[in-house]
Amino acid sequence: MKVNLIENESRPILSPMYNLRAAINGENKRFTAYNWQEDISYILTEGAYKLLKKCDGKISFNELMRIVNNTDVLNKYINHFLDLNMILDDPNPGRNLLTNQVIKPYEGAFIRRIHWHLTGKCNLKCDHCYMSRYRCQSNDLDFIEIKKVIKILSELNVLYVNLTGGEIFLRDDLFDILKLLYNYRIGIKNINTNGTIIDKQKLREIKKYYPNVFFYVSLDGCSPSTHDKFRNFNGAFEKTIEGIRLLSECGFKVLVNTSLTKLNKDEIEGIYGLTKDLNISKWRISQPFPVGQWINHKQDLSVSLPEEKAIYENVLILWEKEGHPIEIELGSAFRIQFSKYYMSRYNEDSYVCGYYRDSLSILPNGDVIPCGALALDQMVCGNLREHTLSEIWMGHKMRAFKDLKIKNLLGKIHNNKCINCNFLPICGLGCRVRSLYYENDIYHIDPILCEFYTKYFSKLFADFHKRYSMNYEILK
Repeated sequence: MKVNLIENESRPILSPMYNLRAAINGENKRFTAYNWQEDISYILTEGAYKLLKKCDGKISFNELMRIVNNTDVLNKYINHFLDLNMILDDPNPGRNLLTNQVIKPYEGAFIRRIHWHLTGKCNLKCDHCYMSRYRCQSNDLDFIEIKKVIKILSELNVLYVNLTGGEIFLRDDLFDILKLLYNYRIGIKNINTNGTIIDKQKLREIKKYYPNVFFYVSLDGCSPSTHDKFRNFNGAFEKTIEGIRLLSECGFKVLVNTSLTKLNKDEIEGIYGLTKDLNISKWRISQPFPVGQWINHKQDLSVSLPEEKAIYENVLILWEKEGHPIEIELGSAFRIQFSKYYMSRYNEDSYVCGYYRDSLSILPNGDVIPCGALALDQMVCGNLREHTLSEIWMGHKMRAFKDLKIKNLLGKIHNNKCINCNFLPICGLGCRVRSLYYENDIYHIDPILCEFYTKYFSKLFADFHKRYSMNYEILK
């Protein structure tokens, strides 16, 4: 769409689908235009951000020409914004920006998302639950406290939250919380649930505010005997299947999470078939993290790395043969993001945990941790009942984790094994949770990922990445 800006008295206004957010931390500045209903974000230059702020329905294109005084630059920006439906060419005067659409920039490090455990309560007793310690506690943040936190999230220019529990649908005030998030124009990217207590009325309420939210549902078997045993709840399988069907009927996209264990290792192909029958969008399978309840069951229920490798290979072969009917993520071997097959590409200047670099997790009692899987006392960086979120986010303990780079970690590893390893660009020294569990040191390598890549990252995995992702010359 091309607009002639000269003598154009139309008054451009930021689309109601978009928010402008900014974080300024010294010389590090982040400017974002965020479509909060469809979870699409664009990183902006400071100039583009300032120009979009002026698109408030009060200044005409012609007036913008005089302010910017650079016809070529203005034409480029404005027409690009119009093509993205980021601004509206509104000839009707009098429209105003919506409340919380543009807010004061946050003076601190950029926070993209919050992984928020709204409750520790759950109706199941899963063998792998990393939140098991909070299940019997009764100190969840109450609604008044949550209301204050949501206001703070807005002030910190947070783009979106992921909501989970426990079982999130056990909160009686869940829909009041959703309304608050909506009023502050904070997106919800996904909701995690075990799927057993979903009903159409609840889904209709969510649809009013967040029609495009993604649901993550756990499914650990293709039969009641397997799933119910792992979840320690008779009837869980049938209720979960019904929940997934209701989600699909209501037009929500569903991702199925499967925890790979000895209980279901012979049912993986059956689970794959079931996910297709249920019309899910994505299937993710991986071994549980060594935290919470899984520590008590790991020795008896874990599959070996050779078994994990063979299972992933079988899934990939079947998935390829059937023409990629769903999106898949297979542990550390193969994954997709936004329909693109990828592996991270690390160098020594990369952050160790790039995925959680700009996010944090809030636990049911208000404890704040760098990552949801690090729900351990020694990783708590502060509590929202005692400190502001900004104090915790910019505090030394949080920054020591978030600002950790591979070159910093390599300096703490007392051998050259990783420095000279061909897999360093794709393993990035692995996950800090496994490092902490197996090595009792968050600044160590991830021994499980290291063994998987060096011994079991087969030619089949490499071939798939060459075809669908980056062309790595790792395995000849």
